[in-house]
Formats: sequence, C-alpha cells, structure tokens
Amino acid sequence: MAELKPFACLSPGCIMVVDIETSEGFDCEQAFGSGNFQNRLTLFTAFPVLVLICHAVAFTLISAEVDHWCRQPTGGNLSADAWRNISIPVDTDGRHSKCMVYANPWDPNDTKVIECHAWDFDLERGNGSIVSVWNLVCSRRSLKRLADVVFMAGSVVFLLLSGHCADRFGRLPVILGSAGILMAATLGACFAPSYPVYLVTRFLISGCTVSLNAVTGIILAECSSCARRSTLLSLSFLVGNLLADTYTLFLKWVRPSHWFYHQLVIVAPTLLVPVWSLLATESPRWLIASRRLEAAARVMRAAAQSNGSKPTA
Repeated sequence: MAELKPFACLSPGCIMVVDIETSEGFDCEQAFGSGNFQNRLTLFTAFPVLVLICHAVAFTLISAEVDHWCRQPTGGNLSADAWRNISIPVDTDGRHSKCMVYANPWDPNDTKVIECHAWDFDLERGNGSIVSVWNLVCSRRSLKRLADVVFMAGSVVFLLLSGHCADRFGRLPVILGSAGILMAATLGACFAPSYPVYLVTRFLISGCTVSLNAVTGIILAECSSCARRSTLLSLSFLVGNLLADTYTLFLKWVRPSHWFYHQLVIVAPTLLVPVWSLLATESPRWLIASRRLEAAARVMRAAAQSNGSKPTA
C-alpha cells in the first residue's frame, strides 16, 4: 500500500485555502497521516457504545417481575398465606390472582371481586426491583413500559439537538456537555425518589449517550480518509459491542444484594465518562470550516506527531 503524502503545509495560511465543501476536497489522512491518532479515535468512539448498551439493559435487569398480591386492609394481622387463602380469588391457572381481591373476604358467600390498588410483594425469594419499589404492577404495569418509550424519545430528541449544536458550537462542547449531564442523570437515576424523577433521568441518559455516540462517530469520520472511514466506524461499533458482551458476562457472576447496587454495577462504566471526555479533541475539519485556523493547525500538528508524520510547517 502506497504511503500517503503529507499535506504541503499545516500553517493557518495554507489551511485557509483548503476546500472542505466535499469529503474529497480535504482528506485528513493526507494532512496528518494515518496511524495511532485514528486508532485512538476508534477506541475513543467505542467507549460510548459500551455505555449506551449498559444503560439500555440496566432497566431490564432492575425491573424484574416480583411475585405480588393484594395488600391487607390497614390493621389486618393475618399471615400472608392466610390472607391469600381467604381473600384472593384463584385464577384459571390455579394460582392466586395478583390484581383482584374479594370485595368482602369475610363473607364466604360473597364472591364479588374488585381490583385492588395496593400490593404486598414476596421479597423473601429475591431482592426486589423497581417494580416492588414503585408498584409497577396490575393497573400500573403500563408505567413500566413507559420507561422504554421515554428512553427512545430521549434518543430522538437529543440526536436532533446534538447534531445542530455540534455544527454550531463544535464537537468538543457537545461531548463535554453530554458527559456532564450523563453523569448527573446517572446519579439521579440511582437515587431517584420517585418514578417520574426516574423517567426524567432515563430521558436524559438516553439522549446524552446517543449524542456521545453520534458526535464521536462524526469526529472519527472527519479524521479518516474516505477509503478507511466505514471500516473504522464499523470497528469502533464492533469493539464497543464486544466490550459490552464481556461486561455482561461479568455481571452474571455478580449478584448484588439489592436492585440499587445491581444498577450501580451495571452502569459502572459511566463513572469513567469524566476521564474519557478529557481525552476528546475537536475535529480539525470543523475548526477549518469555522475559520479557527490556529486551533486547527494545533490539532493537526498533534495528530501528525502522533502518527509519526513530518509536516513542513
């Protein structure tokens, strides 16, 4: 494979005349070579893929179903088994109903059933989940599905906003801003006092992780040649998924004593986001388009040095 020739000059004066309206007009690899810089960008882009997958599966793992039944009225002192035998009707599958109760359980001749709005959960056989914490059962089961809707909505809204902001303010500010919001939202999700607050944090988490994936992918594409662009982007996605699969295997060996700690373990890679974001670099292509030529020259010189290229200026 023939070695790429370095760009004639990396000074602001030379960069000013570069045509960046088309991908062919400015090939970054011809400007600062190909090597360690693109390799690091590929790994850098893979990390938010891992974070996104962890948050996507977190809700499924912490919202496991918990056996439940209608709660005794205030002041009731029956054991759980005695209460179920007296007051809970039996479904066609031979099991006690989870959502219905006899209207008058003390009258054996009254078989009228009504829907209940408070439940007890069998926490002795498991560690519980957000289902038992926020009563996401029976008539409130749709609230559990709402979390998936909110997660998808956050992705769509933030993807549109991040693209606009990345073009207007730069790729780096969007990465730093999304990383900061993601950290705050992740902590908020772990300590959410109510389900509505948790849904808000899910919206922000989804939006920020998708934004990080999109913007880092843009930077990688803008710093790669047309010939290698699709390969590097695919590789970053593959590496991110492999990391996520490996981490998922690790989670199978970890059995936290409570769903709260389970969630912390699942989203633990997010704790590295602040350090990861400090490794971000602005896209030289965007800097040139914004006529921030001195900054573009600095980034390109650093990239050339990382790749072992020798710019003439």
